[in-house]
Amino acid sequence: MCVFPAMIFLLPHGDLPLWVVVLLSLFILCGVWAIVSSIFGLDADSAWSWVVGAIVAIGFAGFAFLLVWQETDFRGGIPLIPTAWNSVIARILFAFGGLLGVVSAVVFLRKAIKKFRKL
Repeated sequence: MCVFPAMIFLLPHGDLPLWVVVLLSLFILCGVWAIVSSIFGLDADSAWSWVVGAIVAIGFAGFAFLLVWQETDFRGGIPLIPTAWNSVIARILFAFGGLLGVVSAVVFLRKAIKKFRKL
């Protein structure tokens, strides 16, 4: 999971857009965490797993918000409606996904705090 994004970073290429760098960094983080948790036998319900989940959720929320505000040309695929409406619908859906990411991060952090208090 983390090898392909790392290869894209290491191979020579032109300048990558910021949203691509954010997305690849999140994939690398998820892959490294999967490797670390499997090697050390960490519990999926541990406090550290919830913290990493919160960081990833915040990262994906940031990715969604970054696309909404920086991308100038959203192309939707809904036929029979104007292109401008497709763009607005895509922006609304990405913003909603970002809000879901923020809410998920808050829930994950609350679970992590509860787990840390039990230690």
